[in-house]
Amino acid sequence: MKNRFSILFVILALCQMAFAAKKDDLLSSGISSLNFKEYTEAGNAFTQYINESKSDPVGYYYRSQALLGAGNKVAALADINSALKLENKLSKRSEVKRNHLFTQRGVVYRAMEEMNKALADFTEALVSDPNDEKALVSRGEVFARIRQLNKSDADYKKALQIDETNFDALMGLAVNQVAKKQYLKAIEAFNKLDVIYPQNEVVYRNRCEAYAVKGDNMQAFNDMMELITFNEDYSADLPVLVDYATKCSNYALPKISSKVALMENEELWLQARAALYEALGQYSKAIDDYNLLESKLGEKYALLCIGRANCYKSMGDYNRAADEYKLALELEESARAYSLYADLQLTRGEANQALVNLDKAVALGPMNGSLYLLRAKTKESLGDFNGALNDYNVGLSVCKSNEMLLNRALLCLNKLNKRQQAMNDFSDIAQNETFAKKSKNCRALALCFLGKQEEAEQWQESVLGEFPTVHNYYDAASLYACMNKDSVALDRLQTAFELGFRGFLQLDGNVFMDSLRKTHPYKTLLYEWRVKTGTIAVSAADTSASMVFADTVVVDVKLTADKRYEMDCVANGWNTTFICDTADVMQISLLDVQFLYKYGFLDKKDIASAASAEQVSVADVKADSEVILRSLKIGELELKDLKLKIVAAPSSKIVLSKKCLEALGAISFDSQSLKMTIMKKAGE
Repeated sequence: MKNRFSILFVILALCQMAFAAKKDDLLSSGISSLNFKEYTEAGNAFTQYINESKSDPVGYYYRSQALLGAGNKVAALADINSALKLENKLSKRSEVKRNHLFTQRGVVYRAMEEMNKALADFTEALVSDPNDEKALVSRGEVFARIRQLNKSDADYKKALQIDETNFDALMGLAVNQVAKKQYLKAIEAFNKLDVIYPQNEVVYRNRCEAYAVKGDNMQAFNDMMELITFNEDYSADLPVLVDYATKCSNYALPKISSKVALMENEELWLQARAALYEALGQYSKAIDDYNLLESKLGEKYALLCIGRANCYKSMGDYNRAADEYKLALELEESARAYSLYADLQLTRGEANQALVNLDKAVALGPMNGSLYLLRAKTKESLGDFNGALNDYNVGLSVCKSNEMLLNRALLCLNKLNKRQQAMNDFSDIAQNETFAKKSKNCRALALCFLGKQEEAEQWQESVLGEFPTVHNYYDAASLYACMNKDSVALDRLQTAFELGFRGFLQLDGNVFMDSLRKTHPYKTLLYEWRVKTGTIAVSAADTSASMVFADTVVVDVKLTADKRYEMDCVANGWNTTFICDTADVMQISLLDVQFLYKYGFLDKKDIASAASAEQVSVADVKADSEVILRSLKIGELELKDLKLKIVAAPSSKIVLSKKCLEALGAISFDSQSLKMTIMKKAGE
């Protein structure tokens, strides 16, 4: 009997050892995948580990890291909270300690931009272990983001006392010098880091940024060019290179072209040159480079199709753009291609079709918060406010952002009569957005809607002081228009235009500008910039100083195959369409004239070829003669006594010259939004 118990004890011990070994293997496998940034594989391993031992906080701790790496911040927070609840289950032999749990939660909060909570957790971690380097560096990063630079420096220096080669601490001190506008010291620090950590991508990127904010765009471009040369995966850095290149294009374009000529990594440099041409608005050259690269590669690639599509879209050739997006999707389905195609459809006013493609984009990229944001805005445009709210909610659960919160708050306030939820969202934004950014700053508007206008104004001006970018000046114009400070709003909008803002369609849809856009100074400012940017034509007799407008009329148009604009009208009481031509052409088809005369829309006296006949039949109406349209209405506007040439082509539309339309006011077309804007002169 005693032997039996001994045997059972041995078997039980062996089982426990096997079970422990299996757990250790799962943990080791997950950590290995985590180190290689294979987040899905790591998450699967840690999930199996948790299933084997649900009361062990270590599994939740590591899975939180995997989930955060995969972009699922909400799930990452849930896991680290589970780990903290099981804190007392931590084994004394475990490498994971209490301070590690709080540091990880702080990292998650920082990713969610909840800086106050992140600071509290990093501080708690340092109470448990004052020598926790990761907690020190992480707290230093948060202090830097909320612009408490001295406290940030202090934490970095403490970390360096523990390890004088700590990369993140050295990097943090250098980045803080950039924030303090000590650019030469920062660049010197980055150079030293480059010696210690040669060809480090993070060093190069931050040194590029230092050169850029210093105003040395050529050196920023050179650094980024070198980084891309030795970095095999350059997809994320290529747009940055192009951004720097656009600011010194006379220098950058020849350098890139020389790389192409020398056939040094042609795939990279042809792609870079095409992207630069596109950014510079030289779309035909960009398309030529995309085609050249495709011919050298010997097959079609979705990436190149998307590049061409973006160019065609910018050129207003929506049919070709659509064809290229479709081809890209045939070659390789991707969330990016579907979302870009949807954006084109929204530009063409095809919101329902866009929604179909956005559904596909979300299915392929369920962790991409920007897709939910775009789909929510699309649903709003279709009047599906509850559907939009659901998308905002899901998007926020995937990737919490103040931009998403602001859009949800405005929807709740303006469309769903959910004032309290809107106020809660505004409060969250005001509390969480504690530092300025180059764009997408939402705190000032949130404060404004909370009734804290003075604080909103102070915050907005501090943002402009730190980041005087085109995006922030446009946001400032929106804020001051919302606050009914028209003169300040116009001043900020003027600066935005001077910095490169050209979003006339964006202005038309900006609800914060509703009252401002009715004023003469606003209309005059827009007119001046439309003239300067070539989006509006004026006669030699007109000057921007004398052109004051009393009203603006916006008309939907279609783009014909030959790139002319077609729009609805009422000709002598007959609902039809006409085409606007830049040439001095005024014509109507013989078939249309016969129809109009037969059904009483034209009088005999309006038809030159039949004017002398007492009895006129449809057969008497001849081509190459003239007809007078007594009235042609475009919306509420009317042109009178238009003399048109009759042409034989049966399919020809009514064609009016742009010069003829300018009798109504200043005319401009937006090929992206498919809108014609008529700015009527005061008194007309």
